Amino acid sequence: MLTQLLAVQLNEEDLSLVRKIVGRIQVLASENSNEALHLLEQHASIDLVMIDIERSYLQSLQLLHTLVYRSQQEPLKIIVLGEPHLLQQKKRVFDLDIVTILTKPLQETQLREILERAVLKQDEDSKQQNLQEQAHLFNAIFYQAPIGISISHRVDLGVEPGREQFDVNPMYEKITGRSMEEVLRIGWTTITHPDDLPRELEYFKRLKQGELEDYSLEKRFIRPDGSIVWVEMTVAPLQASDSRLFAHICLMQDITKRKEAERLLAESERSKSALLSHLPGMAYRSRYDAHWTMLYVSAGCETLTGYTPDQLINNRDISYNDVIVLSYRQKVYSEWKWAIHENKPFELEYEILTAQGTRKWVWEMGQAAFTDDGDIEALEGIILDITDRKLMEQNLAYRDVHDLWTGLYNRRYLEQLLRQDIKARKRAKRAIISINLGVLNAKSIAYGYQYSQDIMKKVAEGLSILCNELAVLCITHEYRFVFYLRSYDERQNLLMLCKKIESTLEYIVSLERIPYGLGVLEIDESNQENVDQLLRNILIASQRSVALYDGEAEACFFDESMEIEVQREATLSALLSRIVSGKSPDCLFLQYQPIIDMRTGGICGFEALARMKCADMDVIPPLQF
Repeated sequence: MLTQLLAVQLNEEDLSLVRKIVGRIQVLASENSNEALHLLEQHASIDLVMIDIERSYLQSLQLLHTLVYRSQQEPLKIIVLGEPHLLQQKKRVFDLDIVTILTKPLQETQLREILERAVLKQDEDSKQQNLQEQAHLFNAIFYQAPIGISISHRVDLGVEPGREQFDVNPMYEKITGRSMEEVLRIGWTTITHPDDLPRELEYFKRLKQGELEDYSLEKRFIRPDGSIVWVEMTVAPLQASDSRLFAHICLMQDITKRKEAERLLAESERSKSALLSHLPGMAYRSRYDAHWTMLYVSAGCETLTGYTPDQLINNRDISYNDVIVLSYRQKVYSEWKWAIHENKPFELEYEILTAQGTRKWVWEMGQAAFTDDGDIEALEGIILDITDRKLMEQNLAYRDVHDLWTGLYNRRYLEQLLRQDIKARKRAKRAIISINLGVLNAKSIAYGYQYSQDIMKKVAEGLSILCNELAVLCITHEYRFVFYLRSYDERQNLLMLCKKIESTLEYIVSLERIPYGLGVLEIDESNQENVDQLLRNILIASQRSVALYDGEAEACFFDESMEIEVQREATLSALLSRIVSGKSPDCLFLQYQPIIDMRTGGICGFEALARMKCADMDVIPPLQF
């Protein structure tokens, strides 16, 4: 259909006739070729041009050549008006299909017929062009679509592959792994997974019978290599010109990756569910508020706290904050505040009070979840029951600093306490008193190990009565006890404690005729730094008490002379060992002492006396070595 007509150089009479014939079609008029070209640039919808070449022959021919060139780029019809002798001069141009020649004067009937033919021809050209464009668009969609497409129709409604007209696009072949010829030969039912086929056949049957307008489903195709591809498919009927034909279109998209993701997600959810159901505690999601308002808790909540999830969620019956033991609540809040501020995970051990009134140790691990704006959306984490582990830790910690038989603190604890007080630089007088029952070792050989252990336990029970905040009793060796006095006023206080110790032990060890020694060591700035030396010195003092007082339990205060004597004895023992081994044979020698006959005054013989002397020592008397 014509939309606009351009009349170039037509006189008023011809122009009126044209307007009368074309009716509602817009007619644009120009007086010369330049104006005509300008109108053509402004109005792209001009599809018919009428030129009267008599008024300006040369300019008209020039315009005509321009229009012929333009018609090669876009549809355009040209009607030329003029005398026959003028028209014959440009026959080569006027013989083109796009040019129609009319001689003057114009006749209404002739002009109407020409315009109607021009309109009809242009409509046919336009339809043909539209069809070509539609075909091109369809091909672009069909062959380049990112989804699989198949179009099929049969002469009858029976399944007869040989009479089927079938077409598929490249994506369909890529998804199924099969060519169009192969699918047409073996049929789509053959490559459909057997578990999906009955359902689709039922849908397809209802579609052919008109019960369904279309259907969609997820199904599996079997590729030539045996692998499975999942597709999401939509099937709909197509309107066919022949009523005998049943045509349908199938659109499908490869969803194998999505199905695999769904499978993994389902497995993850099952694993998560299994994990939560066997979790020795609970998982949670809570608000960041003073009550730790629970938005979600797992089923393990009841085993852990004694409260059901419904009782805790939104603080229906009790808030989680009330479950936390009071002394830990501020600690929990402070740790969460720090973790959120530093954007780090929260982790803390604390105690809760269950609905049954029992205390449990729990270990909470969590993380704050933030919104896109940086606000705290919720707190998420898990709370595990670690009561058994905590009891085990406490038991191990107890064993680390206690003697299991007597229940007293051991040497490790005493050393820690001494170092702790040394570090604190306490000004109070301090001392240690050692009770040495080393003789029990020989008794245990005679009467058995259980005998000595029972004696030690009785001693421990008796001495424990004398303990207080400032007097700590420890067992530092199998047969040695030590009192650590963390503060006292004067030495008399130490002697009074020793008397109490003697009185306590009188009814335990004296009746068994077990001697023991009491050693006392006062701690000051001159000796406090070396803890090992302190314990060694108190052992010397207690052993000296046994040696000096023959087990009468007299307190022996340690002094430097004891240490010098002990060191001298150690030196002599080492020297004797070297002599026996032959490493220092010259250190031991003989001195001969004459024997005088008192009656005659003459020498009647000699005594051979052993003597010891080393380069760095004086002569050592026999009573010492």
